[in-house]
Amino acid sequence: MDIIFDLCGVILEWKPDQVIGRFFDDPEVKKLVKESILGHPDWVELDKGTLQRGDAIQRAHARTGVPYDEIDQMIAYIPRSLIPVPETVQLVQNVKEKGHRLFMLTNIPIFSLEYVENAYPFFTLFDGIVASCRVNMVKPEPEIYHHLLGRYGLTNQDSIFIDDSASNIHTAAGLGIPSILFESPQQCAAELIRVGCL
Repeated sequence: MDIIFDLCGVILEWKPDQVIGRFFDDPEVKKLVKESILGHPDWVELDKGTLQRGDAIQRAHARTGVPYDEIDQMIAYIPRSLIPVPETVQLVQNVKEKGHRLFMLTNIPIFSLEYVENAYPFFTLFDGIVASCRVNMVKPEPEIYHHLLGRYGLTNQDSIFIDDSASNIHTAAGLGIPSILFESPQQCAAELIRVGCL
């Protein structure tokens, strides 16, 4: 079986509220940053690799009035905030030891990807990685799933996709890929045991 893991929110912590709170105190500013910077379509373009970091910061500053330097400092911190979840890393290792092939399908900006690839050794466990910033596609667009399947010769019915986003799971299920909505490492492990992968 081929097991496809998401990265941020599954293997790595992704806690945007904590990131924002590290740099901003005012509740209204926090809300603005979450909705109009991290939740803005420009962030999707960063994930997609079609917008440069500096341009995204400048546009966010112009759009929100939040000082450029403050946005820059927050975004510079994001890669370091993406720390491994030990229980999920162990789960990935356990799945690998059972003889399954491991793949990663992730939405992530290039500046975060390059940092975590250099920082954490678990990437070597994966047989293939498709990152949004390197293929100019993002989940939940069906094209990125097709790209993963085609690039590594995976078949829908012999793969399992694990992600913490319901919309990403919905697309995978619509393409005939059995899927697990990730809630916790323990819940995910139980689901993998249920389907005979652990």
